[in-house]
Amino acid sequence: MSVVEDRGWLRRNRWWLLALPIALALALASAAYRVNDLWFEDGWHRVDATVEQGQFVTTRATVYSFDEKPTPADLRVRLGAVSSTAELQDSLGSELPVPTGAVAVQVRLDFQAVKGKPAPYCTVFVVDDEGNRYSVTAIDGGTNPCPPPGFSYGDTTAPKRWSRLVSAAIPKDVTVHEVRLGITWPDYVRMTLTKPQSAADLPTAGTGLEQQTGANR
Repeated sequence: MSVVEDRGWLRRNRWWLLALPIALALALASAAYRVNDLWFEDGWHRVDATVEQGQFVTTRATVYSFDEKPTPADLRVRLGAVSSTAELQDSLGSELPVPTGAVAVQVRLDFQAVKGKPAPYCTVFVVDDEGNRYSVTAIDGGTNPCPPPGFSYGDTTAPKRWSRLVSAAIPKDVTVHEVRLGITWPDYVRMTLTKPQSAADLPTAGTGLEQQTGANR
C-alpha cells in the first residue's frame, strides 16, 4: 500500500478509529460491573447483624415461589450451646466416622417464626477465628437446619418456636469463633461465641449446657 493509499484509508475510517477507544472503555466497564455483580450476589458477603451467643437476631430475606411472587422469609435465631459430640451424620441421617484429627462439633440453634411462618431453608456455617467456614448437617438428617422438622414453609400448624441441633467436623487445633446463618445470598447474620474455644476443649454435649444457653425463651 502506497503512502497516498494509506492516508486515504485513514481518512475514510477516521471516525471509527476515534470511536474505538471509547467502545473499548465501555466494554471493559460493563464487564467489570458484571463480574462485581455476580461476585457480590453469589455468596455470603454482607453481614446483616452481629450478636453474642444467647441473644436473638433477625435475619431478613425474600424468597420467590414458582410463580416468581416475592415473599418475605424473615427468621429470628439464637445461638445456644456449642459442644463436642460423638455424632456426625450425613444429609441422609447416616452416622459418619469422625475424621482423624477432627472433632465433631454440635451447635444448638433456637428459632422463632416471624409472622407465624418459618423460613423455607437456610445455610449455616461454623466459623473459626481465621474465617474458615465449616458446613453443618442437621443431626436429625438433612442439610437444611432452619424449618421445624416435619413442617413446610407456610404450614399454619407449624410451631412458632423450635430448636435444631446441627453438627460439623472441625480440626482439633482451630478455635471456634462464631456461627453464621443466611437464607438468601448475600446477607447473613453472625452469632459469636461468648468465649471462643479450641475445638478440642469444647464441653461434651449432654452436660446441661444446652439447657443453660436455651433458657429464657
